Amino acid sequence: MTHDAIVAVLVAYLMETNPLARRRGQLPLDQSLHELGILDSSGIVELVSFIEDHWSIAILDSELTNDMFGGLDKMANLIGHKLAA
Repeated sequence: MTHDAIVAVLVAYLMETNPLARRRGQLPLDQSLHELGILDSSGIVELVSFIEDHWSIAILDSELTNDMFGGLDKMANLIGHKLAA
């Protein structure tokens, strides 16, 4: 699965389930959705659960950092890396 395809799935999920994401419309790929106020802690937990179920991978607590999970591009990189392993 390509990086862009992973991002598209994440954006579609957020647009379907998150009213703040829908209101914003265009989501930035390189900014933390938590820092922008789009995802709160429960939203992050729900997103991680979706990612784990959708791609059958595990996201470790230690991976929930701004460097690894702090934006849609970073999330897609992490997912792509796990899918390739």
